Amino acid sequence: MAQLLAPYNSAMRLGQGFNSYTQQICINDAVSIDPNWKPEVQRSEAIIVGFAKQDSKEAAEDSEPEAYEELNRFEKESRIRSEPAVRKSSGARKKDVVKGNFNYQAGEALSVLPWVKPQIVTYTSKFVDKLSDVTDSMNISGSLSIQTSQIGGKANGSYLDSDKFKASDINFLLQVKVTNQILKPPEYTQFNKNSGVDASEFREVYGDCFISGWEEGGEMNAVISVKVLDKSNISKIKAALEAQLTTPSLSGKISANVDLEKSTVSQETETTITVNWSGGGSIKDPMVDWSIGTLKQAAAAFPELVAITPQRTYAVLTKYTALSSFHSRGYKYSPLQYENAGLYTNALLDAFMDYKSMWKQISQATDALESGQASIELGRPSEEIYAQAVIKVMSQDETDRRLIESRKQKLLESELATAKAEVKKLKAQSSGTEKAIEDVDTPPTNETAPEQTAADDASAEKTKTEDKKDVIPYTVFKDSFVGLIQARRACRFEMSKIVNEVGLVAKDPGIATDTRRDDYFLNPLVFKQLLPVVRSLTPENAKMGIKDPNAAILLGYCAPDQGDHTKTPLFDFTYPFTDLPGDLQISIKKNEYKADGYRMEGISGPVKDIGDKPELIDALKQLDPTYRPTSIGVWTHALLQHLVGIRMKYSNGQSIDFGACSGNALQEIHLERDGSEYITQVTIQTSRSENGKVEIFGIELCTSNCKFLSSSVPLKEGAFGDAEEAKETKEAKTGPSSGEGTTHKQDEILKKPTKMETRSFSWYKKGGVNWSLRGFFCHKLDKGLLNLGVIWGKDGFVPVPTGAPRMPLAKDFLCQSPVQKKKIDLITRTTPQILGKFLMGDVLVTGPIPKNGTTEAFNALEEIDTTWKIKSLGFAASNRKLTGIQVIYLDGTELIHGHYTENTRVWKCDTKAPFISTKISAARLPTDAMTYVTSVEFVKGDSAGRTPDWIFDVSTFRYLGEGEEGLMDTTSMIESAPTIGKAIWTVRGFYGEYSATQITRLGVIWGRG
Repeated sequence: MAQLLAPYNSAMRLGQGFNSYTQQICINDAVSIDPNWKPEVQRSEAIIVGFAKQDSKEAAEDSEPEAYEELNRFEKESRIRSEPAVRKSSGARKKDVVKGNFNYQAGEALSVLPWVKPQIVTYTSKFVDKLSDVTDSMNISGSLSIQTSQIGGKANGSYLDSDKFKASDINFLLQVKVTNQILKPPEYTQFNKNSGVDASEFREVYGDCFISGWEEGGEMNAVISVKVLDKSNISKIKAALEAQLTTPSLSGKISANVDLEKSTVSQETETTITVNWSGGGSIKDPMVDWSIGTLKQAAAAFPELVAITPQRTYAVLTKYTALSSFHSRGYKYSPLQYENAGLYTNALLDAFMDYKSMWKQISQATDALESGQASIELGRPSEEIYAQAVIKVMSQDETDRRLIESRKQKLLESELATAKAEVKKLKAQSSGTEKAIEDVDTPPTNETAPEQTAADDASAEKTKTEDKKDVIPYTVFKDSFVGLIQARRACRFEMSKIVNEVGLVAKDPGIATDTRRDDYFLNPLVFKQLLPVVRSLTPENAKMGIKDPNAAILLGYCAPDQGDHTKTPLFDFTYPFTDLPGDLQISIKKNEYKADGYRMEGISGPVKDIGDKPELIDALKQLDPTYRPTSIGVWTHALLQHLVGIRMKYSNGQSIDFGACSGNALQEIHLERDGSEYITQVTIQTSRSENGKVEIFGIELCTSNCKFLSSSVPLKEGAFGDAEEAKETKEAKTGPSSGEGTTHKQDEILKKPTKMETRSFSWYKKGGVNWSLRGFFCHKLDKGLLNLGVIWGKDGFVPVPTGAPRMPLAKDFLCQSPVQKKKIDLITRTTPQILGKFLMGDVLVTGPIPKNGTTEAFNALEEIDTTWKIKSLGFAASNRKLTGIQVIYLDGTELIHGHYTENTRVWKCDTKAPFISTKISAARLPTDAMTYVTSVEFVKGDSAGRTPDWIFDVSTFRYLGEGEEGLMDTTSMIESAPTIGKAIWTVRGFYGEYSATQITRLGVIWGRG
């Protein structure tokens, strides 16, 4: 059995009951001296007897005269051995020891020096990250520290500031334990049964062990907490501390070049030294402050000083089960076994102290925000962390049931033992005693207690059901005072649960080995990342309201790379920053700390000289990872059809209006609730009327699932100049309008636009599927939109959506013709499994189609399979114009696009390698009004689809027309393989449109390798 120790305090008595888990004293005289014990005439045992009577000679004389005589004999011998001259000089010698002077005078015998005694000295120096490491080293109960909310309660470890410990970057523990002797009287062997104590009350009254002796000597504990101002110097300071305070430093073997200079510490760190010691008296010069140097000297001299001035440091504990008297008299008591509870309790202690530290940080952050000295932003936990933010409800009924069952089992065992004893007593009186004994020894079976078993099964089934239903999902706390109030309440709730848990472990140690208990507690690291991030502000930034992403964090957690400035600016405008309206410049400066996750793009409409009247609406100041778009609606002017308002709704219940959004929307699209669908492309149309006024004419949107929204209603030819036709168009609309047309005059309606401009913004231009539309920014004037820009965001929503985002099927869906849009929509709905595996590249348009001409669309995605790879290509032409394409795949499948026959084929060749880059060119003859495809060229990759390492290994595949002499309006579209994810993309097919005479639109389809 391992030795059990508890920090000594003056209330302890020998034979006193004690709870080793909570480190609380229990009933006095739980164990007493054996009345039949007689001391042997030996000096050591005489000393033990003297201490057993609490160092009282009178008590020893009254109870054990022989022991008292032996103690006097030992003291007399000690006085004879100690020369008077030496004893007179002990005070001076002690000062020499403190100063590190260990040169004894010649002729002095070490055996006669009072501080030379046999000792057990343990020197420990180590870095510690958890408070439980300190409590373990000091034999302090984690349960007591939790229940009193301080390390060690009021006992040995109360000197340690847990908040300072948690806030420091480096914590170093220096410990010196000195044991002079262990005083353990062997006569405390008689367990005293109290007839008034019920078996269920044994823990509260007796505990699980008793105090059986003392450990005498001394102990010195020091914790050096260092908060490093420059985090890059942590490793340097840590190495210097280790060199200064590890064991070799006791002998002075420290190189001068690794000494921790005082100036370095004062300039680069905030150092706190806390020291606690028992025994040794005054271990340093009281006129000298504590420092690393004095601490090292005191640690080196401490064992010598303890030899002069020892002290009781620990109480020696013995389990009741180690006493033969506890078993021989047939007591029904069953002491609890706490051996397996230590590890679990230490984990609870670390969590409790983490929550206690955060609880104070929340209060400090609230005060800083209230005084305008801090900024606040939403925390951004990762998907893995957020998945852990769910705990089970701790059912009090289930806990009580467990305790009741445990007590029932103990009572059953006790009653079983009593029944056995009674049966044995009746053995001589009854002939059926043997059978009775067999019945008592046999545990109850299912047949003997069917109702109880059924009830237990039903209870177990109910518990399983509750485990699935009764859960508490934690969400990210809002970046506001309300969020801080809720966080403080949740923090207190978690602390209260931990306090309650150690109380339950004290009653039933079996809880400590129940792996399901962890599901009832939220890990402090997870909780910390759910908190808002509160940063301190300089007076200048506080006055301007500008957040500094590099400022010190007062609360919350920020990933190491999250607070750094990104090289990519927050905005991507064609206008110089200084030409932007002043209010937009201020908004960008205030929100530039979001540049790692958001990008502002645009602007469409007037920017310069807009005056002070327009109101800026910038969604970026509200946007955070909780804003996942779920729907978007648009409003247009009743007569002019101009865009006047946009409303975006988000999964967190918020909505943002850009412009006038009264009444019902003209159009509205809803995204998939699981988060797999997002807005990938935006097109903004502006119009310029004859008087030079520029307005936002319309907007088009599409989603990753090819849903399409357009605020523009197709107008009849000349409608812009005909008020009657504009009115007819208004009446033909499928949804009610906003009703804003009543404020416009008739002459405004008649001013037809002379120029239309379109600007397109796409997810693909931002680097791939991890970007999507989050909102807009605009200037609002007269309940309409003066200008409009878009805001993109990296996908990292909170809470994490259940569905994974789907990659769009087309780079540029909005530029496709209506017939191709319908085809893409059909493909997406009928074969959604191809999403993420194929991507339609850009399309080349060969000019306006004659009014009397018709076209048909083709798309290889209607038939293609992910395993198909191109084997050969053939091209057909008529009058120089490309009319058809033949694609043959490795498995023999053939696809024909357009008008292709053997008679019209002009070129065919095997590919032999995958294509990783394309170039499609178009031009026209002077006699033609419409351009046509003149060449289709590809760059080949290696067998794996990568660019060849050697430049001379690069080869091309080209279809060229009949010549380029005399061609006009030549244009080319060059496109490389996508770089989405780590996959390799290659050309797998074609899509486009064709008329009776030529292919009018052509693009390639990329496939994921």
